[in-house]
Amino acid sequence: MKYIRPVILSLLIALVQLSAASATPGPQAKTTQAKTTQAKTTQAKTTAAKVEHAIHLIEDGHIIEGRKLLRPFCHRPDTTARMYFGLAQSYIEDPEMDPKMNNEILNDLNMAIKLEPDNGEHYRYMARFYNVQGQWKDALIYEQKAKAKELTNEPF
Repeated sequence: MKYIRPVILSLLIALVQLSAASATPGPQAKTTQAKTTQAKTTQAKTTAAKVEHAIHLIEDGHIIEGRKLLRPFCHRPDTTARMYFGLAQSYIEDPEMDPKMNNEILNDLNMAIKLEPDNGEHYRYMARFYNVQGQWKDALIYEQKAKAKELTNEPF
């Protein structure tokens, strides 16, 4: 019994030392962490560039191509108001607007408004959408909201 206690004690000490060593990141762990952070930053820059390119395509009239590029980046936790707005804009500007997409257009514009409530352009496109749908009362309401946002956002 007297030999077992020192063995157990030395095992416990070895376990404590091992757990302390694994809790402190070594130089290799720090390098790996830095590479992971750099990769995430590079990926974010690439994503931002692709999103901007897609939005410019939509604004320049290349609606379908821009939508195809933008769509994979939307409806994720990191989706911005600009992305939601660009996607909705691509559907509204499409001369062959599919009525099946009406709910998505409304959801995208509502999300853009929620994320940027002071941006009058979001309200203006909501008015435009309702106008295309023949819902003139709603179109007028959103056009008035757009005008109110433009007046409050004008520089003095």
